[in-house]
Amino acid sequence: MLIAINDWLRGLSDTYPEHVTIVDGGFSYEGRDIIGVKISYSPNNHRHTVFIEANIHAREWITSAVATFVINQLLGNDDPEIRHLAESYDWYIFPVFNPDGFAYSHTTNRLWRKTRQPYSVLCVGADLNRNWPY
Repeated sequence: MLIAINDWLRGLSDTYPEHVTIVDGGFSYEGRDIIGVKISYSPNNHRHTVFIEANIHAREWITSAVATFVINQLLGNDDPEIRHLAESYDWYIFPVFNPDGFAYSHTTNRLWRKTRQPYSVLCVGADLNRNWPY
């Protein structure tokens, strides 16, 4: 599933080269790509930005589906209200922010929530939304 999402994101930059840029978020602990897209219709939007990350909790698969739906709407919907939103902001969207946990929840433990980096013998993974300084 992760490979399909990442391939789809990369394909968007070919389909919409004037509006979609791939954003490299680095690599996960297990070496998986963390990628997103920047959708921008105007260079003047740089001060008006929306950031969306999905699958910070690996088991919440619906979040990547919602993020990809939002991307589709921003790129292909003709509704005037959606066009206004799409064209008034720069959008940074990462459909799978926790790729190791996401893959693990598909192959080993459906209810896995955290990352896969070991911190001790008894503790594998961090709950990403509890690791912000505020």
